[in-house]
Amino acid sequence: MLKSSALHLHAYKLGALLLATALGTAACATIDTDPSVPASIEAPPQAFPSIAIGDVLRDTLGVAQPLRVILRNIDGDVIENPPIRFLYVQAERDSALEVDAESGLVRVIKRPTGTTTQIAARFEEAIQILIPIRVTNEPTTASQTGSPSIKGFFPDTGAQGNAENSTPLEVRVQYVDTLGALANVSDWLVRFAVVEPDNRLNDNTQPVYLVDDNFRASQVDTTESNGTATRRLRIRQALFPAGGAAIDTVVVEAVVFARGQQVTGGPIRIVIPVCSFEARNSELPCGATETAEPIR
Repeated sequence: MLKSSALHLHAYKLGALLLATALGTAACATIDTDPSVPASIEAPPQAFPSIAIGDVLRDTLGVAQPLRVILRNIDGDVIENPPIRFLYVQAERDSALEVDAESGLVRVIKRPTGTTTQIAARFEEAIQILIPIRVTNEPTTASQTGSPSIKGFFPDTGAQGNAENSTPLEVRVQYVDTLGALANVSDWLVRFAVVEPDNRLNDNTQPVYLVDDNFRASQVDTTESNGTATRRLRIRQALFPAGGAAIDTVVVEAVVFARGQQVTGGPIRIVIPVCSFEARNSELPCGATETAEPIR
């Protein structure tokens, strides 16, 4: 149980991190002001968005990683090496997950039977947080879908600021199911990089960089239920190496890893034609979008 104190703690938010709920209490709890006593518990972003069936949680390099939590006292200071215990919340429902109670290393044995899958990280009987776990299938292959193109033609007047210029650059991630057919993998990371002209770090001051659906510089996406991950291009005509050319190209590479190794099909090389306004009535690929306006 929580110790009593004259200080009253209200539930609050620390950045984008999740805060704890006290066991058996409401949203507010009376807590101790002792700096060694936890007042909140957070679950920072985990090493990877999902765990493959038959495997443990791994980071992007394929190294096994336990779940992470952070405890803070009433002053917001981190409490080092607290005795956290981990448990599978839905253990009475199924035996889909195994978790090491001390380290927090999670292994997925099979697909859970319900829609909610959680690990509880608990400090004694006082405070805990529930960490959602997404379970998916381990991918074996990745491929490009569709033929991305630039929306419009040069010149770029800059009227739309950092809005994207391209249709989606789409990659599908799949695995082989028990019937030997390809099936889609959800909740898996795909990393994109502009390699021609070289901007592998996705610097948004460069001529070409990748953006997400909100026009923010981004080169990583997580697959949807249909197995696809997407990014778009932003091209600055004034800086583009061959801005006056009738037809040029941008090349993007996409990679998908499982257990530290690239899956079959990678790296995926996506070539996007870039056309000048004068080339709008030329042969494909530029003529395919002849009704487009100049890039804004």
